[in-house]
Amino acid sequence: MDSNLQNLIKNYAPLSDFCPDPNYQFEEFKDRLLQPFSRQEKISRCCDFSKQTQVQKDLEDEYETVGQKVVKKPVQKKVGFVPQQQQQVVYQSYYQTGKKSKMSQAAKRVIVYKKCRFKDSISIKTDWISIQETQKQNIEKVQYSLIDIKEIQSVGTIKKYNKEFDKVRPNYEKKISIIGGEVISGSVQDDKYFKQIIAERQGTEEIPTIYTTDKLLFAVQTLKYSIYPWDILVTKKGNSYIFDKCPQNRSELTYLELQTINENITVDMPEDEKTVRNYCEESTIAQLSWQLLSTYNQPVLFQNTLQNDEECEQNDQAERYLFSEDLCFKYLEVSVKDRIEKAAKGEEVRAGQERFKVVVRTTVEAENGEGQPVLVKSLNECETPPDWKKSLLSQAGITTNTAQVYNTNNIAKWLCQAQLLECEEIKVGYLARQNQKDQDKHSLLLVETFTQRDLAAIINFKSVEIWQSVRYMVDYLKTQEDGVYVLLKQAYKQSIRIFKVRDNDELQEENEDSL
Repeated sequence: MDSNLQNLIKNYAPLSDFCPDPNYQFEEFKDRLLQPFSRQEKISRCCDFSKQTQVQKDLEDEYETVGQKVVKKPVQKKVGFVPQQQQQVVYQSYYQTGKKSKMSQAAKRVIVYKKCRFKDSISIKTDWISIQETQKQNIEKVQYSLIDIKEIQSVGTIKKYNKEFDKVRPNYEKKISIIGGEVISGSVQDDKYFKQIIAERQGTEEIPTIYTTDKLLFAVQTLKYSIYPWDILVTKKGNSYIFDKCPQNRSELTYLELQTINENITVDMPEDEKTVRNYCEESTIAQLSWQLLSTYNQPVLFQNTLQNDEECEQNDQAERYLFSEDLCFKYLEVSVKDRIEKAAKGEEVRAGQERFKVVVRTTVEAENGEGQPVLVKSLNECETPPDWKKSLLSQAGITTNTAQVYNTNNIAKWLCQAQLLECEEIKVGYLARQNQKDQDKHSLLLVETFTQRDLAAIINFKSVEIWQSVRYMVDYLKTQEDGVYVLLKQAYKQSIRIFKVRDNDELQEENEDSL
């Protein structure tokens, strides 16, 4: 063994033990104290720098190293929760007035969407019993259905559509005045022909049969897209289900009969319901005037702002001619059947067992030169920007697509009507005020022609889902006893609340029992 190594070992411990002497003290640790870890233990330890103390953490949070200098960090204020009212104040002060707010940048990015505060279409009475509230998830689980349409009878005459209106463009607009007219009521009680059909058929139904008008039927079918509130009165007697307007609303127009304007808009919505209703009434009358004028083949179609006496007399004659003709109503029977899926490749979807029937009255607005029905509809511009006349000239596609998305519920109702009439041609006119302050004078800026498939693709509408909500209502009402029910749809909800209306006889029995 090397002599140097032997001398080194002798200095630390004897060779027999081959370990350091417990009493040996290293020279480099002579002046350093060892802190005992515990009084009960003889083991001592050095300082542990692997774990940071709270003081060290506070110092690191407060200071930072920049080069070789230690600099204090700038103080950052923490942003707390900002309530909705305060967010709206920030939005108004920062975006509308242009003044910078003292709130944080995160709060400034918050945009508060305005929503109208709608009231329920009918007041809920104390004697009504709430029995069910439909949910969107349950309606979507209902099996898809196929339909078979058969005409019962038709009343009135069908007028032809004037193809000259297809040439209207923003740079070749047509000025149109509000002619007015009577809005078609959605009530069953107001139609003498419908009451006669119900009287003849009631009590002979083998399967559940719904009697209603197209306005009420479309409201149930487009529940997925509906925003505004509405209500329907259901009278069940055996297999007969009569969907009608509630007696409280029968004498006035509701959102079921009015054409809504920008119903599916998410921004810049009026907060006052009166303003929304005024827009809907204006849109309904403007569409009715556009429908009447587009099916009138006389040379006097529009009236200008400056007229002489002869032109006024001609317009009066045109107005009398328009209202002397009856509108065309068709009474249809729709058989809703089960849908049998494909069994093999190339085999078409077949219809199975018949589940229920719907006897519905719908209107035929016009027909083309080949005798096929044509829907004549319109979209109206609100008094708020953007200006359609300018935007249609520069970017027509974006403007029309935006208007269609904002009126998704209206377009869905048009597609439901087109399915009933088996119509493949839909005329959509874009109407705007000539003067923003005058709601009686409009201009027809553009007329577009769509098919069912093209218009359904724009709003992502699936025709197979039309009868899901109707079938769900029929399946539920079959389990209930005969009586009167109210279907109440509240604003911004995709569900229907079902109430049982107790008769006077039931109330008298309860009072007698209580006595």
